[in-house]
Amino acid sequence: AVRKPDPGHLLGTISELGASPAASAMIGDNENDAAAARAAAVPLVLMRYGYAGVDPDTLASDALLDRFSELPDALERLGLTP
Repeated sequence: AVRKPDPGHLLGTISELGASPAASAMIGDNENDAAAARAAAVPLVLMRYGYAGVDPDTLASDALLDRFSELPDALERLGLTP
């Protein structure tokens, strides 16, 4: 088993679903999630709440959200809707 920030779990899940990293997204709340997404070349959506040890605004993300209800619109802006 691998642990974040190793991207193995993320890439394995994407592969099992028959998807591609570019057509997927990592939804997270901390620096380990950001590192895993970058290592997997997966778009990153960060939440401003959660278990972050650093301010999510300082992490390079493709979208930064205050509420989970904002996720569908964020994914649409990233071109990640079915």
